Amino acid sequence: MRCASCGAMFKPVKSSQTKCDRCEKREREQRAAAKHTGDAGQKPATATPQPVRISGPGASLLGASAPASPGAVHQPPPEPTTYGMAAWRDEERRERERRENERRERERIEREQARERERAAHGQSDSRHAQPQGAQGAQGAQGKPRPPKAERPPQPPKPPKPPKVAAPRFELTDDLRATIEARYLELAQPVEFDGIRTQIATELRVPKALVKKAVADLRQRMALPSWWELQAYTGPEVELERIRSAYVPLLPVPEVGVHKTLAERLAMDPRTVYQGIRRIRAEMRLPQYNPPELHEQTEQTEQTATSDAAPVDAPTPGAQG
Repeated sequence: MRCASCGAMFKPVKSSQTKCDRCEKREREQRAAAKHTGDAGQKPATATPQPVRISGPGASLLGASAPASPGAVHQPPPEPTTYGMAAWRDEERRERERRENERRERERIEREQARERERAAHGQSDSRHAQPQGAQGAQGAQGKPRPPKAERPPQPPKPPKPPKVAAPRFELTDDLRATIEARYLELAQPVEFDGIRTQIATELRVPKALVKKAVADLRQRMALPSWWELQAYTGPEVELERIRSAYVPLLPVPEVGVHKTLAERLAMDPRTVYQGIRRIRAEMRLPQYNPPELHEQTEQTEQTATSDAAPVDAPTPGAQG
């Protein structure tokens, strides 16, 4: 910050310091000398204020005692002085402005130098490649003319693209359906296998969609089991035969939950018995489940037969008497 006495820049030690170290030292010495001598005259003498002379047309209105002399020079007012943090901020601002101006000046000088280098490089390349017309004529006279630019031959027209051949559209005719069904029944012995439709489509060279449709119609018409249904049971064949011998006599409409009853009778796992029953029904081309209507009819028939077979008790004579 700036000293309040001499105006010199200094770094304050505390926020209340407004004078530099030299001025504060001088004031301390003066106060010490005045204290020892008791002389108040040792204090720094202050200048006697001089009367302000006002010149101009309105000087008489302000009560000036004497007009200002023509040769008097007008003194500008002193510049305002800042102290404390305001002076420090002003100094920082001036320092930033100075650095910014230096940076801009360096960038301007670098741009000018780059332009000079570009001009020099372009001028050198132009001087190498540019030749006057007289030099070109002399070069032609010496028998070294520039060869003319060869013209490109016209490109032949492109041949037209051949039209796309439409793929033959297959229709599921009666003959084709009969061929697919015969081949399916031939391969599905004893049951079909995974990939049988792909094999038939490859052999007959027909779309697989037609093969799948023909096979689906055939299986629905003949109630043929699929390979997936026949793979439900994975146990041994001996246990499958035991399940078959116990289940077949209960057809056509066994009771609901018959696999649990057979599991207790055969001492087997209910899940294994359930899978075996599914395999047996698929081989016999029966649906996996019987419709509920059949079970209701069977229950009604059993109830009717039971009621008809029940004996009627005849009243004993003389019982009421």
